[in-house]
Amino acid sequence: MSRVPGLYSQEQIAAWKTITDAVHAKGGFIFCQLWALGRVANPKIVPHVWSAGSVPFDARGTGSAEPPAKFTVMTESDIDRFVGHYRQAALNSIEAGFDGVEIHGANGYLIDQFLQTNSNNRTDSYGGPLENRFRFPLKVLNAVCEAIGPDRVGIRMSPFSRFQGMRETEPLAVFVPWAEAIIKAQPSLAFIHAVEPRIAGGSDSPDKTLEENENLAPIRKVVGSSEIKFVVAGGYTPDTAVMHAAQTDDLVAFGRFFIPNPDLPARIQNGWPLTKYDRSLFYTPDEHGYTE
Repeated sequence: MSRVPGLYSQEQIAAWKTITDAVHAKGGFIFCQLWALGRVANPKIVPHVWSAGSVPFDARGTGSAEPPAKFTVMTESDIDRFVGHYRQAALNSIEAGFDGVEIHGANGYLIDQFLQTNSNNRTDSYGGPLENRFRFPLKVLNAVCEAIGPDRVGIRMSPFSRFQGMRETEPLAVFVPWAEAIIKAQPSLAFIHAVEPRIAGGSDSPDKTLEENENLAPIRKVVGSSEIKFVVAGGYTPDTAVMHAAQTDDLVAFGRFFIPNPDLPARIQNGWPLTKYDRSLFYTPDEHGYTE
């Protein structure tokens, strides 16, 4: 994916430091999301399209995708190397002044690709049974926590999302045990962040289209039995967020409303009206809709 900011060079670390300093000067906190694309990477940009399994991403949804020329199923040495990349990225984040990191384990990207069978068809110790599919994500989680401390680390999941060719037949049969595995491995983790089922990548699904019992309650129950904070995101307004927080112990995250409302916390706190986001500008590559 083009025009994505990096954090792997001293020049980038120094540039990020100016941003984190500005956030801290205003009394804010800022986490860096650690993200690897895996099979959904653009082969026109990257030298290798790394993948959990031999199932290529079918961007057209035809079910007959051909692997790009650079498509590479990760070997065990590749897996260990990527664990090291995550660890170093976490260390770089702290050096750049971030307060912590969120491991992106959602939305069909690399960690999610190892978790789910529609992308992970491996037959070695990283595929098949849940404990095998959890192996790489847990190695990443443990390496990052060891590097910077678990209290500075969160991890994201999207159990119900169909975005980028994902979704298990029985999502909770994977993601409840996954939440349990996270808690067992890192009981002092800062947070587990889950996407609501009404969110499908960049789109919303009307509640009426959701399957019966399709909700985060079973995962919330598991996380609630631990000391880890549970963060939910997806389709909330200030009013529904306040209502949800009053009914649960969840923290509620906003994403899209922050784009046109950089002062979102103040607007919510004071009841000020929100500027509506323009979805057509979410991924524009220039200043229009991005920095102006």
